[in-house]
Amino acid sequence: MTFEKWEGLGNDFVFVAGDPPADAQARAIQWCDRRTGVGADGLVYLNDEPRMVIFNSDGSRASTCGNALRCVGAWRAQRDRLPLGQWEEVATDSGQRRLRVLDSERVTVDMGPPGKVEGTQDLLPIPEVGLPGHFLSMGNPHLVVLCPEGLPSRSDFESWGSKLTHSIPGGVNVEFVARRPDTPNALEVLVWERGAGPTQACGSGACAALVVAVRVGWVSGTSRVGLPGGELEIDWNGQDGVLMTGPARNVFRGELV
Repeated sequence: MTFEKWEGLGNDFVFVAGDPPADAQARAIQWCDRRTGVGADGLVYLNDEPRMVIFNSDGSRASTCGNALRCVGAWRAQRDRLPLGQWEEVATDSGQRRLRVLDSERVTVDMGPPGKVEGTQDLLPIPEVGLPGHFLSMGNPHLVVLCPEGLPSRSDFESWGSKLTHSIPGGVNVEFVARRPDTPNALEVLVWERGAGPTQACGSGACAALVVAVRVGWVSGTSRVGLPGGELEIDWNGQDGVLMTGPARNVFRGELV
């Protein structure tokens, strides 16, 4: 079976054309293993509809993924000659998402408007941090923790992230967010993804971070969001869908045995 390896800011995926087979969860665990498989944060199936189905590296099925959607756009432009600048809809488990390829390096995705995470209050007290976390959905659940004094240390991030991701049944993506002292109207974010753990970037997490930061007055509607793997531009007018713009890159192609 042929595959392609794609990445967006270091958040990497194994892409396979077609619909997921019955054993897709087991394949995700096997192929995403960085020692015995291809190595990736997730396994993406994309059919001709186009419909994207994504599995995390632990085999769990993800409802959506912003970085993977950017890679979908770039793959479609490369493989199917999707015209530059043209909006296209892609089906996901969390509904339709729009995307457009701006050039050979950048893709914009309309992640839809933020919503509520079912079965939760808007805020979750977090004694370790001393501040509440903010629940919201970007098609998948997020818990955004604002850090006025700066991002946590690596040890605190791993300790808090591994615990907070289990705050709700099925897990939640956790973002620790701070203002960038050297850049006006910009954020820096550390992400603990449910089903994958610490990752270099999370597109939907960057969108969730921007929404909360706008609501509390930290930034305006357009902001640069820095993640360990690089930077995304996030734009939100306070009402409509959150727009995410960033890179997507084909790493290599191969054959799975």
